[in-house]
Amino acid sequence: MADEKFPHLTALHEKYERLDLRGLWQRASRNAPELKPRIWHWSEMQPILEETLRTVRLPEDTDQRVIGLDVPGLSTGAVFISYQMINPGEKIPSHRHTPAQMRFIVKGTGAYTTSEGEPMFMEPGDLLVQPNWTWHGTTNPGKEPVFWVDIQDRNLVNYLGAFR
Repeated sequence: MADEKFPHLTALHEKYERLDLRGLWQRASRNAPELKPRIWHWSEMQPILEETLRTVRLPEDTDQRVIGLDVPGLSTGAVFISYQMINPGEKIPSHRHTPAQMRFIVKGTGAYTTSEGEPMFMEPGDLLVQPNWTWHGTTNPGKEPVFWVDIQDRNLVNYLGAFR
């Protein structure tokens, strides 16, 4: 599948498609099949997430590495579930949005998210909650990449026409 906007990411996007994943920067919609259970094993996710860290450039390609989990048949569900990751030395600028957000830290230490300017350090097993419209950004001054699962009510907010 050709990728005109990000030709250097075509091979990575093809791997995403085989694993029912999609980068937030792809913004393509698909017709949703019948709802089916799906499990993403860390053993299959870790290699593709690490490849994403090496291949998708911040800020040249996108402002955040967000890989949405496309649950077959749930493309119009209320929540948007994704993996997000940040390399050492990177910073995701402070921003806010109408969806509320929860982050479950999976792997890596040394990064922190600011919430209204206050740091929230991210350690594996932590659950961070950002209410909607809260200013937040992420910085990784540590020595290793940090991975987390994001859960947002983005799809519900989109459906209601309230995304900002």
